[in-house]
Amino acid sequence: MPVFSHDFRSALRSLTRSPGFTALVILTLGLGIGATATLYTVVQGVLLKPLPYPEPDELTMVWTDNRIQGWDRDVTSYPSFLDWRERADRFEHLAAFVAGSYNLTEEDRPERVPGARVSAGFFDTLGSPPVIGRGFLAEEEEPGAPAVTVLSHALWQRRFAGDPEVVGTQIPLNGTPTTVVGVLAPQVAFPQRTEIYVPLAPREPFRSARGMLWLQVLGRQADGVEPGQAQEQMETIFAALEENFPRFYRERAPNLVPLLDEVVGDIRQPLAVMLGAVALLLLIACANVANLMLTRATVQQREVALRSALGAGRGAQIRRFLAESLLLAAGGAVVGAAFAAVGVRALRAAAPATLPRIDEIAVDGGVLLFCAAVAALTGLLFGIVPAFQGTRVQLTTLLKADTGSRRAPGARLRAGLVITEIALALVVLLAAGLLGESLRRLAAVDPGFTADDRIALRVELPRRDYPDESQRRAFRQALLERARALPGVRSATVASALLPGPGFQSAPIGIQGQPPLPPEENIEVTFVSVGPEFFSTLDIPLSQGRSLSTGDDAEAPPVVVVNEALARRYFDSDLPLGSALKIGGHDSPEPWSEIVGVVGNLRTSGPDQPARPGLYRPMAQNPTRSFTLFAEVEGASVPAMDGLRAAVRDLDPTLPVVRLEPVERALEEQLGAERFQSLLLSLFALLALALTAIGIYGVVSYSVSQNSREIGIRMSLGSQRRQVLWMVVQRTLGLAALGVVGGIALATLTNRSLSKLLHGVGTLEPTVLAACALGLLSLAALAALVPAQRAASIDPNTVLRED
Repeated sequence: MPVFSHDFRSALRSLTRSPGFTALVILTLGLGIGATATLYTVVQGVLLKPLPYPEPDELTMVWTDNRIQGWDRDVTSYPSFLDWRERADRFEHLAAFVAGSYNLTEEDRPERVPGARVSAGFFDTLGSPPVIGRGFLAEEEEPGAPAVTVLSHALWQRRFAGDPEVVGTQIPLNGTPTTVVGVLAPQVAFPQRTEIYVPLAPREPFRSARGMLWLQVLGRQADGVEPGQAQEQMETIFAALEENFPRFYRERAPNLVPLLDEVVGDIRQPLAVMLGAVALLLLIACANVANLMLTRATVQQREVALRSALGAGRGAQIRRFLAESLLLAAGGAVVGAAFAAVGVRALRAAAPATLPRIDEIAVDGGVLLFCAAVAALTGLLFGIVPAFQGTRVQLTTLLKADTGSRRAPGARLRAGLVITEIALALVVLLAAGLLGESLRRLAAVDPGFTADDRIALRVELPRRDYPDESQRRAFRQALLERARALPGVRSATVASALLPGPGFQSAPIGIQGQPPLPPEENIEVTFVSVGPEFFSTLDIPLSQGRSLSTGDDAEAPPVVVVNEALARRYFDSDLPLGSALKIGGHDSPEPWSEIVGVVGNLRTSGPDQPARPGLYRPMAQNPTRSFTLFAEVEGASVPAMDGLRAAVRDLDPTLPVVRLEPVERALEEQLGAERFQSLLLSLFALLALALTAIGIYGVVSYSVSQNSREIGIRMSLGSQRRQVLWMVVQRTLGLAALGVVGGIALATLTNRSLSKLLHGVGTLEPTVLAACALGLLSLAALAALVPAQRAASIDPNTVLRED
């Protein structure tokens, strides 16, 4: 220990004599370690950290693999859930739930609160019963039971100031006085961001219709039961139910998904790509620092020779170099931890709301230990080669005063490190460029309607306050009239859906005069209720027939307008006008509806998904309690949005506005995850470019200083300044070209992981690859330009006289 202590003290004294070098190395390492620690913090919070429930590995989502529709995570019906709960004894608990939202008007502060309807035993399934009060009783799951609710801890704190006496009080929920019976622990928020829970209590026909699929099911496996055993039992249950209900279980199978996988969703692949990118960034930082350390070792070789002459062994010399490396790495770890703390806060602020478990992302002791481990590893990684290179000395040569004619050792190694930096930087830059190009192409996809100068207002009319359709119709009409009277509003309409967003339903259809299609061919069709002027307000083109009008009211024959995708799918080249269809298929109780028009396709599932067959029904013939008002505005949208909010408040002060925003913003939110991924990779690419530029500059500067004699001789023999300038830049471009070739080969092997994140772009898109390669070559030339100008300014007489 005294030996190592002496080595570290000696290394610390040496580093303090070179503050510029020390600061540059620590900053370089801090950037690499900080970026890596930031992404590790996200990975730990999202993927590695267990869910905040007892025995979280026992929690499983029970889905139906619907092979007919091609959905491996389909919902189920209430009768099926009851069958599963009764027969599946390899589950300790099974609970059903459906996410939703509720109007909370407590203290005249209307608010739309995310919530869920859950079956009795839901909190026991999670293993997290309320910390105050109780959960739901079995009798409260029955229709007509007293209205009760359980609050999340966040809502309890935010709306009720953490009052423990809130249990037993009544709050107006969807216009119904509802008794609070419990408050949950802070960590319970499943489904994601749920703040209020009510009993499931399904009404008819949802209670008895086996074909109405609307429930998600959560299970907790019994002690000692493996996931495979639970899967086997569910398969047996499905087979038995298929014998009794073949129509509802044909081509369906159970699909058990661990709850953590369900919560995390599709974020694993993007996080793996990001983590790979920061690992490459850290390697670039290490290569950069290794180059600086090699340069420092070369400069210190006379000192090393003197120490060796005085009896210092090579092992002691290597320990001193490694001590310097570890001290620098420790400084980099401290700076990296500070960068990570700032980076995590910035990342949480910029992350889309869809990023799972975002509230659990924080720098903690595990992240600090990770920084220390990465620092120790990088200290050895960038320190070991310079240590051996710098201690390999020839005493008789180095102790001479005249060393001007000696070729600097380690030149090839430094050049190799520059090539490696450029290759790694190209991989990161190419990944960022591919994601950026993919995002650009997605953003350019035509959604099928015009979002510019359109705003959307979504409201939910409580059943208690608006029990009759006549009342709901009166509210919609009054709101429409007020919207059309606002300054700057050109037109306004209503629909049951938000574009893009919730409200679209789907079901198979039957075509009158055509035989029923087999289930595997009768795909689900999306449908939505819309008001007059819907297509003109959103600029959806009418291909055939007519639009829906005010005449299509409840007294008129049922009509629909279909999109082009449905017309092609079910009518081929025939005109569908005048034909009739039925939602739900030939046996459905729905009426036959005449097709009166064909409109363009909307991409309701996102720009990366093809347009699905869909149809539009008149709102007057198919009313809904939830609806969206769309308005086309002229000029700024803020005054019209304020006017719409005031109109809702005037019509019903207790009614909260669920959503009010420009439609264009809703479109942008569809690409929130892609924008976030592209932003992160772009930042990493910029850091990689900056570190690479610093590395190239340092190597070229050192090369110029070591070859000043050769340059002086060339200039004395007639070489022009521009020739010397080009010689230096040309050598640098040669290294950069080798790095680009190596980067392309490396990208060919690694960019396959990007394929699932790209849309309409290949993993080696030629235009993106060419732009990245040209950018790196240009960066190399610019980084070499200043040292090249210094070389071109050398006075040959001075250099030769000093030699």
